[in-house]
Amino acid sequence: MSKEIHLFIIWEKARDSQTKILEDIAENFTILKQYEITWPPSLVASNFTRFCGTRLGNNLQYKIDNCGTGEFLVVVVRDEEPIYEYRDTFHGKASVNKKMFEAKQRYRDWTGGGIRVHATDNIIETNHDLTLLVGKNVDDFLRSITSPKKETLHKNLEGADGWKSIEQLFYVLNNTVRYAVMRGYGELVSGDYIDHGDTDLITDDYENLWIIVNSPKYNNNIKPKAKVIIGSETYLLDIWNCGYNGLNYFDPVWSKNMLDSAIIQPNGLKILNPTNDFYCLLYHCLTNKGYIADDYLPKLLQYKQDFGIMENDWNKVLVDFLKQNQYEVIRPIDTDNPFRLSNPDIAEYALRNGGVCVFSNATVKVYEQSEKLIIKSLSDLAEVNKVCLVRVLNPILASYPKSKSQRGLIKKMYKGLTPKKIQKIISKVRKYLKCKK
Repeated sequence: MSKEIHLFIIWEKARDSQTKILEDIAENFTILKQYEITWPPSLVASNFTRFCGTRLGNNLQYKIDNCGTGEFLVVVVRDEEPIYEYRDTFHGKASVNKKMFEAKQRYRDWTGGGIRVHATDNIIETNHDLTLLVGKNVDDFLRSITSPKKETLHKNLEGADGWKSIEQLFYVLNNTVRYAVMRGYGELVSGDYIDHGDTDLITDDYENLWIIVNSPKYNNNIKPKAKVIIGSETYLLDIWNCGYNGLNYFDPVWSKNMLDSAIIQPNGLKILNPTNDFYCLLYHCLTNKGYIADDYLPKLLQYKQDFGIMENDWNKVLVDFLKQNQYEVIRPIDTDNPFRLSNPDIAEYALRNGGVCVFSNATVKVYEQSEKLIIKSLSDLAEVNKVCLVRVLNPILASYPKSKSQRGLIKKMYKGLTPKKIQKIISKVRKYLKCKK
């Protein structure tokens, strides 16, 4: 395996063991650079929150108490012969750099336990940490260093007190979370939003993207917008949560493909590739909106010409693409989303497996057809009346007064579905149906 760049952080409350730790680091790694960093007291909590992201959970105060709020040391190193092994971490079993992981555990023992020393487990984490701490990803860091001389920085994390430019914001996003701009990237650069007034981003790392963007949530609904200050201007970002635990705006398999194949523009924005850009916009128009907006039509027509598509029926163009890639038409959890399937071609395609898909991931899908739910996995199948399923899963919901709409009951039932939970549902449903025979 090729050489890797990693980093250690010796937080303030571990610095009394710093000499011993640095000697050990030097024995096991090549030290490339050291930074002594001080955060302003007023933003320590915010910086810890943004640096740790969702991994921090509700442990912010513990993090502050354990690590301290004063000057800390960042040591950037090179592992000349990285070896990866699976280890138990705070966040479950994961493949980690063996030497880094063992060194971190060693240094934490030397400093009284706790989390007074941080170390990166893989190159993705290094990229994330370096970018936020010093504003450079691994490649740019390597191009910039001239000596291992220690450097003193009095600065917050990138974006802590606003964004200097669009380029800075997206440079940080490119190196910390998975995302792609779906719509409005031209408008974001020009500032001319026409009728829509925002830029749409798709992500499978929703909460961490919000934390990195460092924005208040604008509009109090299921899919709020981010109000971001860039320079002296205010921009709105519409963030689409499309991971396997997302809001089902698109088939999760398709969403993953959108992110995996995204391309970076010269201005730093990561956008969908042309194929996904075209069909994602078309799907958005025909299912999420129910119509093609006038300002979207020229772009769709241009793509249609570029791809040599002769079919004039937009619905058939979309269905052909979905069939070819085996992507589902999926009902969004977002109840504000119109999700119109009035066109017969799209509705027929959506029903081909028994109904409109209301939940989907790589192995389990749930379809709705009339009064039935059809639950499918790679190895199992269950079909049951909706009300019956509600009664099996949650007797309290089933006992709600008749005035509560069935749609409301089903909505509550869908919330929080995961593959594991659905497999349990299948088991319960089968047992219930057996008892009723």
